[in-house]
Amino acid sequence: MDRFAICIILACFLVIPSPSKAQGIFHGGMYGTMGMPTAEMKRSIFGEKNFPGLGGGVNVLVNPKGRGLFSPVHLGAEFNYIYLGKEKIDASPTYPPLKTNYNFVTVGPIIRYFPFEKEEGFTPFFDGGFGWKILSTSTQFDDTLLETIINGEEAVQLMSTKFGGIGLNLGVGFFNRQLPKEGEPNTASFYMKILYQYGDTINFVERGSIKVDNLGNFSYQTGRTKTSMIILQIGLALH
Repeated sequence: MDRFAICIILACFLVIPSPSKAQGIFHGGMYGTMGMPTAEMKRSIFGEKNFPGLGGGVNVLVNPKGRGLFSPVHLGAEFNYIYLGKEKIDASPTYPPLKTNYNFVTVGPIIRYFPFEKEEGFTPFFDGGFGWKILSTSTQFDDTLLETIINGEEAVQLMSTKFGGIGLNLGVGFFNRQLPKEGEPNTASFYMKILYQYGDTINFVERGSIKVDNLGNFSYQTGRTKTSMIILQIGLALH
């Protein structure tokens, strides 16, 4: 996971309000994410490999009617990070073996619609949203996390790329709303959502194209691919 994604996740955790301070106004979620790219993106990004991207994310929503009042519509924002695997780069006269991590980030506003007014129990919802997506790479020395810790080294980023675009998404999900017990204002429940994200065509770094010459200069080739995928989120809803 690159530093940009780590910083965004931490920032989102910090801004999720405590339900004990604003019960009924704020609603949030923390979850693991599995992304299943459509055929074109899978062929472009994964090549011969066939596995889903994995990551995590958060969302924060607000009830526009305020505390204690039911609103079928909540407004907020959502952040998703998905790790798309890595590519090994052979040693050169200038550098030892390297690796390139492929990352996919989406962030933007969402609208959540609750079709039923329910204080507890099974609570379905529908989500719609749009936002920005970034397909990035981060190239560094091919050390494991354990090796980096043992050697006391920092994971130095030797080269990075970022290509952005716009995405739209529609999703359906549910959580099992639990009313807080007396004296226990914080509540959390199981959360699950599946969504389809349409992504426009953006550039990406082609696997196997990154080279390092004798002077330590990096070069790579880019292609273009749509970035649509089906995304599954499983985690905790905070309310």
